Amino acid sequence: MLEISLVLVFIFATSTLLGHIAHVSASPEKLAWYMKVKEWKAHNYSMAFFIVFIAILFILMGISKVTEWKLPTSQALSLLIATGLSALFYLGIMGRTYIAKIVAHKGPLKAVGGILTVCFVTASKIISVMVIAEITKLPPQELPGAQLLLTLILQPVLGLAVISLLLGYVSIPATFGTMEWWIYQEIKTNKGVQPTFLTGSYVCAMLAIVTSTVILITMTSSMLNQSFYEKRLRIAIAHSAFHLPPSYCGLPDVEGAAITPLRYRRAALAMPDQDKGYIFSSLSCEPKLESKQELATLLTAIKLNTNVTK
Repeated sequence: MLEISLVLVFIFATSTLLGHIAHVSASPEKLAWYMKVKEWKAHNYSMAFFIVFIAILFILMGISKVTEWKLPTSQALSLLIATGLSALFYLGIMGRTYIAKIVAHKGPLKAVGGILTVCFVTASKIISVMVIAEITKLPPQELPGAQLLLTLILQPVLGLAVISLLLGYVSIPATFGTMEWWIYQEIKTNKGVQPTFLTGSYVCAMLAIVTSTVILITMTSSMLNQSFYEKRLRIAIAHSAFHLPPSYCGLPDVEGAAITPLRYRRAALAMPDQDKGYIFSSLSCEPKLESKQELATLLTAIKLNTNVTK
């Protein structure tokens, strides 16, 4: 989906960029203005950064298709994030007037923020219980550490999913609204009235809306894929809830393996696995009790330490 969407964006961006270059080349005044970088304003710099990032993205994508060379996953992810952030930053600069009007209403924003926080925490708690039960096949209420960590992890993930969904719905009317406003400004220009922004700003804004939406939705859908999150969540559960060595239940100690006690003389065992990260199982557990002689020695040592301290 990402590749098809980026190809469509590439076709739209290339045709728009070539047309804008031809338009600027035909106007000596506009060409001279582009050469005076020091006279640019904030939205001009943000637009330049966005164009640079999206150009790098398309160039590397083209090289990858022609030569079958693949950019390392971490670097590709960093480039996608940088491109998406540059698009959102440019849109923020373009709409800073409207954003300032929204931010001015602090009371309603705080109320909405509080309601959303409660909803996200509640939903994260519910999902964390479901995930622990599905992955470990163990009772989630007996793994409080795992519940706490997964609740913390899932809150930003849920926030990102909601933002992606909202942006997906808003992007279509926002793109057409920007296009209508651009046409309106062109009509004003033809009547001799100077528009507020350059024409290229509106074209770039539409491109930024489409690009940020495609990147955000694609990255979110990839994060929600079971092949992406299952191994990572298994590792998080093992590290947050399993802390005792297997010898606690009389088993031989194995590197990476850990035990957590459960109710009714039972325990859960987490064993490292190359493919899944960790696999979990439950077993009967009788913790080794100290003998009478060992307890007597321990009590004597405590008594001697107490006398020395006095």
